[in-house]
Amino acid sequence: MYAPLRVEKLATEHLNIFIVIKPHLNQNNSIIMKRTELAMKYFPMKSEAEARRMLSRWIYRCPELVDEFKKISPYFYKKKELSKKEVKLIIQYLGDP
Repeated sequence: MYAPLRVEKLATEHLNIFIVIKPHLNQNNSIIMKRTELAMKYFPMKSEAEARRMLSRWIYRCPELVDEFKKISPYFYKKKELSKKEVKLIIQYLGDP
């Protein structure tokens, strides 16, 4: 059984962005977003693999963001899926996609 798509509003200082979230359920049944989906929003003209690599570079070049992720999960660099909180942190530190 598939859950329906939903639109999530993430407000920032200068812009309100709406991200379509394809709900994928993890072990805790919380809705998550794949890292590739978010990377493609930041780099729509790149291939999925290249967009993912570029997003990872941007994340690791921001030490404050890396520290925030380490507080949430020490295995963030291995995760392929992002929680709503992680997506908000990325947008907060890296800006709007």
